[in-house]
Amino acid sequence: MTSKRSRIIVDADGYVSRIASYIRYDSQPGWVFLGSTLSKSASLAGKVVDERGKPLATVRARLLVVTMDDTGDYKTALSETETNAKGLFEFSDAPQGEGKLTVFKPGLNGPPLGQKVSIPATDLTVKMTQAVEFMVKVNLPNGKAAENDVVNVEPVGGNKIGTWGGSATLDENNSNHFKNVQPGSYNVIVRPNLGGFRSATELVKAEAKGGDSKSAEVTYK
Repeated sequence: MTSKRSRIIVDADGYVSRIASYIRYDSQPGWVFLGSTLSKSASLAGKVVDERGKPLATVRARLLVVTMDDTGDYKTALSETETNAKGLFEFSDAPQGEGKLTVFKPGLNGPPLGQKVSIPATDLTVKMTQAVEFMVKVNLPNGKAAENDVVNVEPVGGNKIGTWGGSATLDENNSNHFKNVQPGSYNVIVRPNLGGFRSATELVKAEAKGGDSKSAEVTYK
């Protein structure tokens, strides 16, 4: 082993390999006890569809967290797959237990916090909805560049678990493009990065429906 951080994986025939720990070897002799329980292989299979029930191909499906009894999170080395032309996916070597599945495809949103799953399961259906694209443009009356200022987009009423919110610096065109936003009502505000000389902009409210491409223009006071 090197002095770099190493990943310890426990493996056995017929069972799902498990990441037991991450350790760093410091070249000194010693013992480390790592206890780990393995799960027999199980299948998690299903399909991903849009709002009309149409199968979605090339969707990335990722098994994020699986909890087996009281042994904590079951972390595996391989936990991602992709749907085929019929929208079908399968994890053929998944650990048994309660887990969470997330899906990703540009222009669409899956369940905000991921979909809860019980493994094994062979008839799971995951629905994705049309996402929103947000273009934020900043106007400066004095014409001075706003590059590196920060634009914040957050749900009306504030950020909550399961809602979308984001922030990013403005580009050289005094704008920023947010993709894969959940439909809803949002407040948009721009603030100087690291305490610049400008005041924050007025709040701008934007209503966004699935599939929309929205623009929000804000002006510094």
